[in-house]
Parts: sequence; structure tokens; C-alpha cells
Amino acid sequence: MTNLTPSDLRTRLAAEFEARGWEYDLVTGKAIAERAERDGRIEPTSLARAVPNGFLQRTSVTRDQLEAAIEHAVGGHGLRVEERAPVTLVFNNDNRYQLNMGARAQIAGSQVNVRGTQINVRVDSPKEDVMASVAELVRAGLREEWNPEAARELAGVVDTRDDVTPEDVESVVKEVIAKESPESRSAKRMLQAITEQGLGGALTVGIVKALTLLLAGI
Repeated sequence: MTNLTPSDLRTRLAAEFEARGWEYDLVTGKAIAERAERDGRIEPTSLARAVPNGFLQRTSVTRDQLEAAIEHAVGGHGLRVEERAPVTLVFNNDNRYQLNMGARAQIAGSQVNVRGTQINVRVDSPKEDVMASVAELVRAGLREEWNPEAARELAGVVDTRDDVTPEDVESVVKEVIAKESPESRSAKRMLQAITEQGLGGALTVGIVKALTLLLAGI
């Protein structure tokens, strides 16, 4: 059994998708690779669930077909996770958002102080805690302090949840926008940062839609 790196995984998936006549994009590949890293293994059923619905709609592919393709491309292989340097992220202003991560870390108990309330963000945290973290991440972005590592880790938590939808994220972002009244420059730079990061999933869809509506109305 060969142990694949996330990069190897994306390469094999791209070839498999192309062979099947499916569109392969970096966001989809990234979502699959990051789910494999979070799982710590290559499990086709789990990886297929990580793919955004937009991909299925664009390609008219079912999730079962996607799972079969993933199984054919990388099934039976192990995962060799590439080490990441420890990261400490701190956003400071009137509100505080702090995230401490070591190599291969996820948001799974990191402390987030939101308006003086200490909470733990986990995949099984109450929905309101997760949404509070989304709001704080967006506030930082609108202050032109968007942090890709924090966004990536929080997106991973959101994508494991069945109770957090893009519409939920969009609603929270709209509330933040209404309170912060950000400049169009800040919103544009935040959108650009998200695009360059290639982040996918419900977190990105909700944020991008709300920011796009904001810019359309300015």
C-alpha cells in the first residue's frame, strides 16, 4: 500500500476526473485533500461528502459516482500528512479572536474569546458558538486582517456540520456588515484574499455571497 501526500492525492484525482470527462477545479481538489488530512486516512465515502454541492450541480455527477471515482483513483492507499509549522493567530481590537495550532492541528478546543465570552470551538460545539467564530473571523477580514490559516481551519469545522449551511453563514456575515459598515475597499480585498486562497465549502459560499451583495449595493 502506497502512502500518498495530499499533493499526490490531488494529482491522482485530477487525472481520474479528466478520464471521466469531469471538470476538475482547485477548490474541489483542495476540499477533498483537506478532508483526508482531517480524517487522517483516505476514506472515499468521507472524501465524497467533502465535495461542495456546486461541483455536483455543474458536472451532473451524483455523490455515489464521485465516491466510486475517488475509490478508483486513491482507494486502498494510506495518507502521509505533510508537517506544518506551528501557528499562533491573534486578532486584536475591541473584540479578541485567538487560535493556537500546532503541526497538523485542527480547531478542536482552541479558545475563542467573543465579546468577553470564552467558548470552545469543536466539531460538536453548539451551533451558536461556531457561528460566533464565523462572525469574528469576518470582522477581522473586514479590518483587512483576513487570516487564511484561521479560515481554513474554521471551514473544516463548518464542513463537518449538518446544521450549518451557506445561508446560515451568509446571514451572520450580513449581521456583521450591518454593524461594522465596512468600506468597499475592505470587502474587495477580503474577497480577493478568499479567491486566492481557493477555500471552498459552506463557509466560503456564505461569506462570498454576502460580500458580493454588499459590493453590489455600494
